[in-house]
Amino acid sequence: MEILSDPTPDMLAMPRFDDGAIDMQDLLRRLTEQVVNAVMDAEADQLCGGGANSRNGYR
Repeated sequence: MEILSDPTPDMLAMPRFDDGAIDMQDLLRRLTEQVVNAVMDAEADQLCGGGANSRNGYR
């Protein structure tokens, strides 16, 4: 899964409260979003036959 292995810089920063404690709810939301996006991307690639330009409707 390429998306999970190449996080963007803002995803590297742990979500924290003002007192410095880690915001577990926001962390879980971010991780869930990454996993769901990776699954949907893989499924779309599989349904489109892995074509580089076929997902946007153009060839």
